[in-house]
Amino acid sequence: MTELPVRVTYKPALLAGSQTVEIGETHLTCSDKDGREKWRLAWADISRAAFVEHSIRGSRLSRIDLITANDAQKVSLSRTTDAARSMSDPDYVSFLSAVGAIATRLGEVAPDLPVTIGEYGRSRLAMFIVGALCLIGGVGIGIAALADGRGDRLMGEAMTPLALMILVGIFYSWKHAPWRASESLSAKIFAVVFAKTGAPETEPGPNPPA
Repeated sequence: MTELPVRVTYKPALLAGSQTVEIGETHLTCSDKDGREKWRLAWADISRAAFVEHSIRGSRLSRIDLITANDAQKVSLSRTTDAARSMSDPDYVSFLSAVGAIATRLGEVAPDLPVTIGEYGRSRLAMFIVGALCLIGGVGIGIAALADGRGDRLMGEAMTPLALMILVGIFYSWKHAPWRASESLSAKIFAVVFAKTGAPETEPGPNPPA
C-alpha cells in the first residue's frame, strides 16, 4: 500500500499555471499554484472513471476523468505535451505519477469500479462525427475531382493530404462508433496495467493533414 498523502505538482499545459494534486486517504484534492483549493472529491463518491489519450499533429493530450453517481460531479486532470518527447517532459512524467497514485488508490478503495479506456458519452459521439465528416469529405473531394477531369492533379500534389484525410476519417469513425462498446477495466486491473505500462496508448491515431 502506498504511503499517503501523495502530492504531485505539474503544469497541465505549456502556458498554464502549475497545480498540485494530493492523493489522500479519503479525498483527492487539486490546488492552484497559490495553494487555493480548486476542487475536492471523496473516493467514496466516485462511481466511474476514464483514462483518455489522443495524439494529434504531434501533440499528446492525456486525461483522467473521475465521475460521481448520476454524473453529479466530474473532475479531470490532464497534460498536453509533445508526443515525440513526452517522456522527457517533467510535467508529463509528473502527471503520470499523479495518475498512477490515483489508480492505485482507486484499486484499493473500489477495486470493481469501472474505468473506461478512451472517450465516452458525448465526447465519443463528437469524435465519431468528426471522423465521419473527414471520411465523407475526403471521399467526396476525390469523386468530385475525378468527375471534373482533374484526376491527374488528384494523383499528384493532392494525393497525400486527401489520403490522410480519409485515413483519419476511417480511424476516428471506427474507433468511436457509438454502436461499439467502450473498452473498460476494473479499477484494480487498471492500476496494475498502468503501473506496468506507465500510460496505455488509448488513442494514438494517425496525424490529420495540416
